Amino acid sequence: MSGGAAPPSPTSGAAPLDPFGAFLSREVVRGASDGSLAGVTVAVKDNIAVQGQPFTAGHPLHAHRRGPVYATAVRRLLAAGAQVVGMTRTDSGGFGVTTPEVANPVHPGRSVGGSSGGAAAAVAGGFADLGLGTDTGGSIRLPAACTGLFGWKPSYGRVPMDGVWPLAPSLDHVGLIGRSLPVLESAARVLLSEEAPTTGFPPLFRPLVLGMEQDLPAYTSPTIRTALKEVERHLLRQGHRVCPVNAGDRRALVGAFGLVVTDEAREIYAGLRPSEYDALGPAARAALSQVGLERKGALSEARATLQQEAARLTRQMEGLDALLGATLHSNLPVQGEDRIQRADGRPLPVLATFLAGTCRANVAGLPALAMPISGLGGEESFSLHLTAGWGRDLELLSVADAIRSSIEE
Repeated sequence: MSGGAAPPSPTSGAAPLDPFGAFLSREVVRGASDGSLAGVTVAVKDNIAVQGQPFTAGHPLHAHRRGPVYATAVRRLLAAGAQVVGMTRTDSGGFGVTTPEVANPVHPGRSVGGSSGGAAAAVAGGFADLGLGTDTGGSIRLPAACTGLFGWKPSYGRVPMDGVWPLAPSLDHVGLIGRSLPVLESAARVLLSEEAPTTGFPPLFRPLVLGMEQDLPAYTSPTIRTALKEVERHLLRQGHRVCPVNAGDRRALVGAFGLVVTDEAREIYAGLRPSEYDALGPAARAALSQVGLERKGALSEARATLQQEAARLTRQMEGLDALLGATLHSNLPVQGEDRIQRADGRPLPVLATFLAGTCRANVAGLPALAMPISGLGGEESFSLHLTAGWGRDLELLSVADAIRSSIEE
């Protein structure tokens, strides 16, 4: 794992723990004295290395491990003037989507989402301006949606992954969670090493061409269906063009996605002794112990499914400014629960239900954003999911700003 020299003159100091269980530690690490992110505070998921800080990736096995270097993503933020305010909890190894030991500051008693749940809780609880997390199938966007925040995943390969404990290297991304879209955009520019404009978002003075996912899963909450229809109505009223798009068989996609993630993860943990394996976190042990790869051809079929989906989604993006859908298709589960109750009372697994709205963007390596929309979604804030073409990371944020203005004005 490489990381080079430390950022310019970082210093550290202690800060008190939080009431939501978001943090493993709250050692402050200061970056440059000025820069585009001067004064911005960042909570870092503890599978991302910050030199000398906890680097457990949610595993008891690594309880005493400390970051040997600064991950490139962290170095870039610190060099731009940001300040790290602590290391946050995650589902072990990034395998889960609920971070059950972390409380939701916005919706008490409900799941905070995961696996970057600690980073989301730190931002939602007011302890940081931004969370730096990882996203393999939705692990930034899902907790952002659960806490009424923005969650951004860049195009695959745009932000270096060195200094990051992997889950599935062909799908892993480093990204951001934030309360403010302009602050998130400034930090995204830093992570992407792109020059900042002189004034905020580039103005968009043209109607947008937007795709809207039409084939929602049967279990989609009625309030979410209504919210999507309201979004479409507002956009059409503002003169934007909305085109129906078919997302395909989400159940088959999620199943294939799970096989590929598990296969890549098993390679990472293959060298562990039995006693070390037993010291992994519960979400990791549960995932790694699952069967399904043993059937002849199952893995090759799964990889073929992902390749076909990546090609299909990339084609669907042609001519679109963004593809819109719901980040979450269900209401928030109770904290610590791994099942969601459908309207007819039948239980659904949280993992598959959550991934259905987000993992397509990882499969195709496209930039994606979870965006809270006020006034929609009933008691729980509605999160709109946006996907753009590869490399259009900052354009996606400008489109999001225009969409939000159209809906909320």
